[in-house]
Amino acid sequence: MSRLRQFLKNMRRRFQDYLWKSNGHVPPKLALGLNQWLERGGNAAVREMRPDRVLTIAPPLIAGEAPAQHHPESKIPEEMRQTGSVTSIAYSAERLAVIPHGRVYSNKGLIVTPDSLQIQDFSGGAFSGLFEHAFVCQGLLPSFRRVPGKVAVLATGLGDCNYYHWTVENLPRIRLMEEAGISADCYFLPGRHPFHRDSLELFGIASKAQILANDHTHVQADELVITSMVRSEITAENASFLYQRMANTNWSKTKSTNRLRIYVARRPRSWRHVVNERMLLAELSKYGFQRYFLEELPLRTQIQLFQQAEFVIGPHGAGLTNLVYCNAGTKVIEIGSPIRPLGFFYFIAHHRGLPYLSFFGKAVGTERDESNIEVDVPTLVRHFREME
Repeated sequence: MSRLRQFLKNMRRRFQDYLWKSNGHVPPKLALGLNQWLERGGNAAVREMRPDRVLTIAPPLIAGEAPAQHHPESKIPEEMRQTGSVTSIAYSAERLAVIPHGRVYSNKGLIVTPDSLQIQDFSGGAFSGLFEHAFVCQGLLPSFRRVPGKVAVLATGLGDCNYYHWTVENLPRIRLMEEAGISADCYFLPGRHPFHRDSLELFGIASKAQILANDHTHVQADELVITSMVRSEITAENASFLYQRMANTNWSKTKSTNRLRIYVARRPRSWRHVVNERMLLAELSKYGFQRYFLEELPLRTQIQLFQQAEFVIGPHGAGLTNLVYCNAGTKVIEIGSPIRPLGFFYFIAHHRGLPYLSFFGKAVGTERDESNIEVDVPTLVRHFREME
C-alpha cells in the first residue's frame, strides 16, 4: 500500500510539473535581507517597532529524572540549566514593512519582491530545499493570483503544522500591525488545520478575510504587510497580548469563580504519552483533576478551560500552549521526556506569572529525540501537594 501511495504521489508531482512548465514564473534568484534589497533600490515602507534586546530569566525548578542520564545525545537547553545564574536569550529587533506589489508564496510564507527577489529575513524558509518538485530545478513557479488591498502575511515556518509555533510565532504579528496602526484587508495564513482559521475568527477576523494557503499558493497584493520573524521563546509583550485578547472577549471565563484542575493527556499513538497514565490519573483524580484530550475540543473551549484553571498537569506537547491564557497564579507541572527537554512552556509560565515545575519521567521506547514517559507517580503527587 505504501508503494502504491508513493507511486501516486510521484505521478501527481510530475503532472503538476507539466502544468507549471507551461504557465510558470521565474522564482527568486537571490535571497536578500530587507535592508540589502532596499539598498539595491527596493521600495518599502519600514517601521522599526522594538530594537534588539536580551532577556534574562532564571532556570525553572526541575524534579524527577535527570535528563542527561537517559540518552547520550540529550542536552538540557540553556534556559533549563540549574546553575544558579540567569540565562540570556537574545531577541532580534521587531520590524514591520509594507511592500507595494509584494508577493508571498506557500504556507511557509516565502516573501518575494516585485522584482523577484526573496526577502530571506522575513520569510519562513528558503526556496532551495523547500520542495522536492522538479519545477524548482527548472526555474518555474505557479502563476500568482492578484489580491486587491493590503494583505498581511501570518504564514511562516513551523506555524503551518504546529499549534504552539502558530500561536507563539505567527499570531503575535497582529500585535505589531496594531501597534503600527495598520489594518489589513486580508490575511495570508496556512490552511492545514482548523486552529489556523478558528484562532483568527476568535481574533475577530472573519473567514472571508482569510487567504488559506497550501504548499503552492502564490499571491501578489496591492500592498503586502510583512513582519520580522519571531523566536520560539515567547516574549512578555506577546504573552500579554495573547492573554488580553482572549480575556477581553464576551465569552471569556477569566473571571469565573469555577476553578478547574486540568490534566492534559496525549494519545498513546503520539510521542510523550505517559505509559502509566491510568495509575497517575487514579491518584490525581483524588484531588479533583479531570483528563482532557484537547484535540477533541473546539479552540474556544480549550481557551475557556485554561482561563478557569487553578492547576495544570500534563506531558510536554502543543496543548500546553494554552497556558498563555491562564490567569496569573495558576500552578503548572509539565511532565517532560528526559531525552527531549525543552523550555518553551516555562517561558509562557514565567511571563504569565504561573508557578511552574518541570518534572522529568523515565524514557520508554526511545527513537531519535523522542520517547514515551513513565512517571514516578508518588514523587509527582508529592510535588503537586507541595505546590497546592
